[in-house]
Formats: sequence, structure tokens, C-alpha cells
Amino acid sequence: MYAVNLGCDVTLPDEAGLRLDAQLFGESQSRILFTTAPGSEASIAAFAAAHGVRAVPLGTVGGNRVTVRRGTTTLQDASVS
Repeated sequence: MYAVNLGCDVTLPDEAGLRLDAQLFGESQSRILFTTAPGSEASIAAFAAAHGVRAVPLGTVGGNRVTVRRGTTTLQDASVS
């Protein structure tokens, strides 16, 4: 059960050599997660590239489920209702 009924569908890249716990809970300064309006992906990618930063789209927000995958492995799939 989640506090709000807003789901997401996220697929994390399966990065070789990176432990799952580090990918999910690491506090590295080089990782930032944010949401943006649909259709703005190209401008975000251009902004990141102009600053020498890699930007990776991870998924979408919405719906009534929280689904998290790493590559093709589902880690979490739960209803938010």
C-alpha cells in the first residue's frame, strides 16, 4: 500500500559490475532522479549532453501500479490502490 495512488513503470539499466543494492540505494553524487513533462525528453538529453552528463530515461509516472525492473527482471510489481 502506498500513500498516494500514483504508480510508475521504471526499467533500470542492467549495468555490468554494479550491484543491485548500490544501484537502488547508493548515495552517489553522480545520480539524480527527476520527472519531467512528456515530450521534453529531447531537450533534457540536449541539456545533459551540453554539460557532459549522461541522461538515461528510466520510465513513466502514472497508472495504478508500481513496477520496477532491472533489465528484463521484475523487482517490484504492486498495486497502489
